[in-house]
Amino acid sequence: MTIQEILLEKISSSQQHPFLFVGSGFTKRYLSTENWEALLRKFATEMDGNDFQYDLYYAKTISPDYNDKLPEIASMLEKDFAATVFSKDSYKEFRIIHKTELQSGISPLKIAIADHLKDALANFPDCKEIQLLNQMAVRNISGIITTNYDQLLESIFKDYSVFIGQEELIFSDIFQIGELYKIHGCVSKPESIVITQKDYEKFQKTSAYLIAKILTIFLEYPIIFMGYSIQDQNILGILESIANCLTQEKLDILKDRFIFIEYSETREEISTFSKSFASGNIISMTRITTNNFSAIYEAILENKAKYNPKILRKLRRDIYQLAKEESSGKPSIIATGFENLDHLDESKHFIVGLGIANMGYKRIKAERIYEDIVLDNNYFDPEKIIEETLPDLLPGNASGLPMFKYLQSYNKETFGPVKKYVLNHTTIDSFLNKALLHRKKLFSKKYTIADVIEKKSYGEVCLLDEQKIDLKILEDYLKELLKEKDILKNNSELKRLIRIYDWLKYKKSLP
Repeated sequence: MTIQEILLEKISSSQQHPFLFVGSGFTKRYLSTENWEALLRKFATEMDGNDFQYDLYYAKTISPDYNDKLPEIASMLEKDFAATVFSKDSYKEFRIIHKTELQSGISPLKIAIADHLKDALANFPDCKEIQLLNQMAVRNISGIITTNYDQLLESIFKDYSVFIGQEELIFSDIFQIGELYKIHGCVSKPESIVITQKDYEKFQKTSAYLIAKILTIFLEYPIIFMGYSIQDQNILGILESIANCLTQEKLDILKDRFIFIEYSETREEISTFSKSFASGNIISMTRITTNNFSAIYEAILENKAKYNPKILRKLRRDIYQLAKEESSGKPSIIATGFENLDHLDESKHFIVGLGIANMGYKRIKAERIYEDIVLDNNYFDPEKIIEETLPDLLPGNASGLPMFKYLQSYNKETFGPVKKYVLNHTTIDSFLNKALLHRKKLFSKKYTIADVIEKKSYGEVCLLDEQKIDLKILEDYLKELLKEKDILKNNSELKRLIRIYDWLKYKKSLP
């Protein structure tokens, strides 16, 4: 089986969307930031220009284990870095910029690390993998746990609620969906960063609640580890705590839910990794070694969800909050339909009125189908669209209607006008009439979709060859066009373009 097939099988069998457990290798891949050792070496050298300052700290450590040496080094560096910042002219500007933070007692080293990682985010890439991650963020990930300090994940998973450090996790209501847990702190709060020996000792003393939360997640969701070494102490420490809590029988159940993604420039393989612990218990997991992370993300995207995690989290939160407020008699509730879920006042509770179920799917207008294809904002049931809406609308829409978005989630055999539409639309040229096909032959081959958009002539996009159409550019363009009220009304050119977009985006994911 391929990587995609293995991942899809593991995720689908759990009937839950996965949690990502993300380490520094993830940010290094996309922002070229340092790992832990390289980060400490950078600031040790920067402090006074001594290229061997880090090595001097290393020679002074007493821990036998390499991973335990790093917090020791960070502790020594933090002390010397503070003395340097407070006394040397080379840090005068740093003292001015961060005067309030420094006077409040925040570690200068942690402030400097925060500045450095914030600056790295300015190099945010626009590559295929990031585009796939943006798609995953909408409906394919339940939540994320990370030991990273940077804000790359927040930039990708924009709608997720962020919890920084153990204290926020302890004193907040969390719902395990649409949430990002930054267990080692964040650059937005430099004081929260866990890096020194003292930080780790405090973390370990108060980690019981965190481990309990993580254990709950591990028992309910598939977990995909990314950006870590298979021997990373952050991971092994958590796994050991889990191994101490559960019987071997329960741990064996987790085997199919744990997936470890390990980077290799030259090797691609699927294997099983097992780790035994002092308790005598063994934790096993699927180990995928690869450099092709696009295949990982595409597999996650294949496991489709109907609703945005942001929306499901809010539903969970409001049900919980309403139960808490029942005795007060003063709950604030808004009644809404699914079409308004992205425009709600976050301070209010809401109940969802399933009005569409009452009026019937046969009364949905074609324009709402076109909007939903591009904006993904109507939360239709794909089965009802295929079986009730389209057969009713297609006879009155001679050119057809976009439907490949819904067909990707439809596991039955198509019939009638729906089947006919699919069979008649297997190439991009099948969306063109004779006149347009003739124009296409004469249309300059040098034009790209960007050229056509610049001319503000969306009717000509259909004249481009398929390889000349950048799907992301087309999607952004259509979203911008649909901001204009009633633009779809009697607009056959725009509707044709949306049908082509629907085919381009969803044809490859048909069952």
